[in-house]
Amino acid sequence: MPSTKGKFSDKLILHVLLALLGGALVFFVALQGYVIHVPYLAAMLSGVGLGWLQPRKGWLLALVQVAVLLAGYALYMDQFVRKDLAAFSVFGSVGLILVGGLLGGVLKRNL
Repeated sequence: MPSTKGKFSDKLILHVLLALLGGALVFFVALQGYVIHVPYLAAMLSGVGLGWLQPRKGWLLALVQVAVLLAGYALYMDQFVRKDLAAFSVFGSVGLILVGGLLGGVLKRNL
């Protein structure tokens, strides 16, 4: 049976689609939110979930999600209700997604 090491597997492609969906979800929560805690919670949970799904390649999924979040912010910056709160939510969520992906991957590998 041929090895799939170093190649994109079907699971990874599905997980990339989940990362795109998660990034859009975090973006829309930040777009509609009036508090900062809900987007941060969504970002942390989605980051941990991505790290858990792909313990070795979770960093790739986290970067995809961050790219979706930042692209959404750049494209729809004028539609935010409170621009200051939205910027704080989006840029803070970037760090939480990356840290959450790391924590999820470490937890999955060690359990």
